[in-house]
Amino acid sequence: MGGPEFADGDQAVEVAKLNLDAGKKAMNMSDFFSAYSFLEYGISYLRKGHWDTNYDLSLELFTLSASCALMNAEHKNLKFLLEQIMHNADCANDKLRAIMISITFKMWSGQIAEAIKMTTSTLNDLGEGIPNLITPSIVEENLKATKEKLARISDDTLLTYLIMIDPLKIVAMRLFGKLFASFSFAGHKTSLPFIASKMIQISLESGWSSLSPAAFAHWSNYLALVENKFEDGYRYAKLALSLRRASTSCIYDGAVIFCTTNTKIFVEPIQSTIEFYLELEGHKAAMRSGATRYATLCAMIYDMSSFWAGKNVKAVCCAW
Repeated sequence: MGGPEFADGDQAVEVAKLNLDAGKKAMNMSDFFSAYSFLEYGISYLRKGHWDTNYDLSLELFTLSASCALMNAEHKNLKFLLEQIMHNADCANDKLRAIMISITFKMWSGQIAEAIKMTTSTLNDLGEGIPNLITPSIVEENLKATKEKLARISDDTLLTYLIMIDPLKIVAMRLFGKLFASFSFAGHKTSLPFIASKMIQISLESGWSSLSPAAFAHWSNYLALVENKFEDGYRYAKLALSLRRASTSCIYDGAVIFCTTNTKIFVEPIQSTIEFYLELEGHKAAMRSGATRYATLCAMIYDMSSFWAGKNVKAVCCAW
């Protein structure tokens, strides 16, 4: 109540920790304004030289505060917080969350080229090299490698894979997810199957992450809508949905349902399948997770396909 100037060294650290805990609780309830207030108040209790004396506490307070600043459009303070993290973090791994926040900010502010450059650079640092120019031959070579790996593994085996626990691989998957979104906005659609196949390869090597179902959903779209291999695409659409149901995260449900429905339309009865875009799952799942882009796409495809009464639904999906 008295403020930072009335707390001694140990007491100041304790109050900073309490504000950190309060900030985390508020973030878990999606109250980013309260969380930002708690975290900033916690930072105010840190004394000179705190990056040396209380490194872990400082890193977490600044990183979470930067995340809230991004959500609250506190752009000026966001820049300051990110600069402090990048300047004081002891190692590259401790900078990764700040880099992810910076990439997201660039994407949201329309700096797509810069977001792509930062994402590919970070992936290269993590050992997941991405060519500066993804040519058709590189895409084809990568897709071939992924198909060969998947052909040797049964569906039952895939469903029994362990959960991904390597933190660097988890970050790599998230970075590939952001790269997929950036390429989509930039119109680099010919490179999207390359990104999905890279995510699948990491999943096969290190286990399933929350993004693995989305990777298989996009992969199913490529096989069905581009290569016209409808049964192969349908196989991985069903796998994506099974992995989605087993996942504890709902963040990517909208993307998974939208993409798998695009594939299922070619195999299952159209009139019942289109319901998954809107009334049954797709639109609702996307809205629950805040994925407004996929919520909009689900509603749009549903309206268009309903208008055509099933006559040109497949053509609509191919166009998308």
